[in-house]
Amino acid sequence: MSWTIIIALICIGIVLVMLEIFILPGMIAGIIGGIAIIVGIYQAYNTFGSIAGHITASATVALTVVLLILLFRSNTWKKAALHDVVEGRMNTEGQTNLQIGESGITISRLSPIGKAEINSALYEVHSLSGSIAPNTEIEITKIEGYKIFVKPKNT
Repeated sequence: MSWTIIIALICIGIVLVMLEIFILPGMIAGIIGGIAIIVGIYQAYNTFGSIAGHITASATVALTVVLLILLFRSNTWKKAALHDVVEGRMNTEGQTNLQIGESGITISRLSPIGKAEINSALYEVHSLSGSIAPNTEIEITKIEGYKIFVKPKNT
């Protein structure tokens, strides 16, 4: 096997491993890349002897470390990172002053979970009686931890 094929195997393997680390989830590219690197180093040992194999293995490790350092220090992450801010909130114990029997109106369909407006605030509520259509008057029947259970009013 020639040096061209060995270097190509190692370079393709390094590229696949870097893609696995920085872009592609799922481990397939990383496994194929790792196999390509190992085959390239093995072929260097097998074809050109132990000194050439040691040099190839050392150069591969050094190149991989340098590329990892350069990629981690670059601003690549800022371009690939998700910068959205989650503005929603979930019901928390002790945060609300809701009482059993208070009424409100559904904002979305409850089947069996949806949104409702109670005391001018939005809450995630759970229906005790199956689906409830939007804009239906409801009342709180039970508060259990983070969950607010409601039923249609006058039922």
